[in-house]
Amino acid sequence: MENELKTLSTLCTNAAKAVSDLNKSKNEYNFVDDKSLDIDQRIENAEGHFGRLDAIFEYKKNITTSLDTIATDLNNASNKIKSELVLYSSKSDNEKLYEICNVRIALLEEKCNKDTIPLENADERNRIIQVKNTKVETIKKSEKFINAKRQHDEEVENEKREHLTLDEKSCLEILTGYKIGSVVFDPDKDDWSKGTSVFGEKVMNKCNLCFVVEDCNHNKFGGVFTGYINKVSEYLKGGSSYIFSLVRNGTLNPKKFKKSENDTNEFYLRAQNEPYLFGFGAGHDIGVHKKGVNGSYCKPDTYTAKQKELTNDVNFTPKSVVVFQLN
Repeated sequence: MENELKTLSTLCTNAAKAVSDLNKSKNEYNFVDDKSLDIDQRIENAEGHFGRLDAIFEYKKNITTSLDTIATDLNNASNKIKSELVLYSSKSDNEKLYEICNVRIALLEEKCNKDTIPLENADERNRIIQVKNTKVETIKKSEKFINAKRQHDEEVENEKREHLTLDEKSCLEILTGYKIGSVVFDPDKDDWSKGTSVFGEKVMNKCNLCFVVEDCNHNKFGGVFTGYINKVSEYLKGGSSYIFSLVRNGTLNPKKFKKSENDTNEFYLRAQNEPYLFGFGAGHDIGVHKKGVNGSYCKPDTYTAKQKELTNDVNFTPKSVVVFQLN
């Protein structure tokens, strides 16, 4: 996060200078006819301003372009910092607490085993075991452990249900700017095999959907289609759709990739009897095949991602495909 904060500081400095330059240019931009001067001087001033207009216009254009770029960079840096903050969330604190409690219990068990193995006296062994059990029970009955275990269990269930950890979900909400809503398509419950897939039925006539793909190389990626899905086997245009990388080789590293100028075809829903499931971009940038069908691939073109920014290679094997409603 330190690098992002330095970047943000530099951007703020650049923004302040650009705004100052813009304010200075306003004095040059607006001509004021000083009527207290004689007419010849006023004409000379007007002619001089006219002669400088092209330079003034160019200066203004450069400043506004610079400010626009800085504003975009500031927004990107801010989102990056928000993503980094997720790593310091209360969820992470809870996991650390739950983890150390279990380590303490495991160490007590280990010590008990070491202390009792050489003993022949049953009463002494039982005494040591009882002491250990009392200490373990004290840990397990503590409010901190109970709360940590409850939250841990809830997170495990949530991850099973949504195929996302809380950190991943938080990052995805920051990246999309929306709350992750209901699960539209659940690969654990809904069929996505060739000939029997209900994927099309689930996403049809819906908009603002987030598609998350997990492959067998610990990558999670996908896309957001903002338009209405109302056709099969035709390219759809939503206007502001994008693809993203959420987890790369098991490491949380959210990145968003908007459309390039190459194409306007954003999304493609395949028919039930086709081997393909869906695709983002013409080509496709992300082409997902149905369950058990080889050939899923990632070839960035319509969107600004580069090869291997989402997957390890051109081809990948989808482990799961989840679709969320964004709210």
